[in-house]
Formats: sequence, structure tokens, C-alpha cells
Amino acid sequence: MMVVCRVDPHDAFREVDWRTLFFFIGLFVLVAVFSALRPERFPSAFNIANLLNQSAAVVVLAMGLVFVLLLGEIDLSAGFTGGTAAGAGSANGVTLSNFNTPTGGFLRSSTGSISVSGTAGTFR
Repeated sequence: MMVVCRVDPHDAFREVDWRTLFFFIGLFVLVAVFSALRPERFPSAFNIANLLNQSAAVVVLAMGLVFVLLLGEIDLSAGFTGGTAAGAGSANGVTLSNFNTPTGGFLRSSTGSISVSGTAGTFR
């Protein structure tokens, strides 16, 4: 026996979540506008790498918060802890960058930010 499945092509558009798609359309419009305004700078590989590099810390925090929210725990202290650790790390990095060793400032600022985030996470 042969089964024939008839699908109305208009049903595919009814199942699309247009609210979610609206954000992607807006992102595409923004990229197109800025690429048209500055074609020599905006769509360059250096700028895209710079955007990805600057958003990496926020993406890592967001991925961690997704798991917390999926478990049903509404815990917003991860953002505070991450921000405090980033602030402490950058402050230590600027203060300690005067050392002549190439990795001295990095190791000290990393140790400082891990200490601050561990303390903030313990006593939250």
C-alpha cells in the first residue's frame, strides 16, 4: 500500500516562530547597513575576530547560566561573580603590568581574579 502525504506549503510558514526570526532579520539588517557604510573596515577579518574576542567572556557566562536556569535554579549571582572577577583581573593586570617578566602580570592578575571569584562564590 502506498501512503501519500499531502502538505500544504502555507503550513510551513505558520509553524515558523516569527518572534525569534525577527532578531535574526534585525541582525542581518545591522550587518548589511554597517558593511555598506564602512566596506573597508566593518566586514574585515580583523573586525570579526575582534568582535568574537570581546564577546567570549560574556558567552561563557551565558552558557553557564543556561545550565543553571535549565535545572530550575534561578541564580543570578553568576553574573555578579563573573563581573567582579573580571574587574579584579583587569585592575590587577593594569597594576601589575609594570613587572619586567612577560607573564608576571598575567599570572598575578589571573590568580587575583580566581581568588576574588572563589571568595565571592563562597560567601554569596
